[in-house]
Amino acid sequence: MIRAAIRSLLLASSALLALSAAAEPLPGPVPATLVRVVDGDTIRIEALVWIDLRVEVLVRIRGIDAPELNASCPEERALALAATEAMAEIALDGPFKLIEIDDDKYFGRVVADVVTASGLSVAEWMLGSGLVRPYDGGARLPWCPQLIGAL
Repeated sequence: MIRAAIRSLLLASSALLALSAAAEPLPGPVPATLVRVVDGDTIRIEALVWIDLRVEVLVRIRGIDAPELNASCPEERALALAATEAMAEIALDGPFKLIEIDDDKYFGRVVADVVTASGLSVAEWMLGSGLVRPYDGGARLPWCPQLIGAL
């Protein structure tokens, strides 16, 4: 039993490393279910990467930037809570499909387009909420009013 668990863990780790180390994005779709909402632009999912092989991984939603929960100003924290709640609302439309899965600058996290069971783009829905902004992977703009004024 312990050997089987270790073998499964090694296979899952290998699959995750293969996903994150790939030079080319994995086109998908990869079926996934929500484990939890992390914040307004990141979710933890369980992805079915092979026959009966599931991997839990953090997914940064491609194309959006949400305010941070650990922000340095109360205004950004309030916006971050609202964006997290909005992400939890759209997450109810799961399960998901991950498309164009790519590695991220942080180990253990991937970047992907995420589509709900009804075919709705999570990024587009979140942009429509007005609680996130477009993001192309470059430098993030500040959300705190005092920092915005300093630009």
